[in-house]
Amino acid sequence: MVVPTMNTEILKYAGLGALANPSVQKHLDGKTIVKKIIVPDKIVNFVVK
Repeated sequence: MVVPTMNTEILKYAGLGALANPSVQKHLDGKTIVKKIIVPDKIVNFVVK
C-alpha cells in the first residue's frame, strides 16, 4: 500500500523499529519475512514463512 501523502522511503523503513524489539525478534527467529504490512501511525505486520 502506498499512501500518496507519505514518503515511500519512510514507509520502507517504518518496520525497522519493530524489528529492533526483542519481543518481535523472538517471534521472527528462524523465519523468513515474506511481506510487510504497514499502516502509518497504527500498526506494522509481518507475514512470515
